[in-house]
Amino acid sequence: MPGPRLHKTTVDCLKEWEKCRIQSTAGHYSGVGVTMPSLLIFLSNTVERVVIDRTGLQGSFDVDLEWSSEPGSDKPSIFTPSRSSFA
Repeated sequence: MPGPRLHKTTVDCLKEWEKCRIQSTAGHYSGVGVTMPSLLIFLSNTVERVVIDRTGLQGSFDVDLEWSSEPGSDKPSIFTPSRSSFA
């Protein structure tokens, strides 16, 4: 079962492609109809490390992740949401 910031999408991206999107800014990533391979590419590029999918999740998801690389921030590091969101 996906974590709190990862939900099975209700959008069929083949039929409603205009609703499927990915938005990424510094410290934020969100998307509708995101596949795990797409999310892993983003995470790998962001952390400059190989990210391996061991979730076993199939299909497309709505994703919303926020993080900070600043020490002392009230937002978690990029590594915290990636672990907790898929548990």
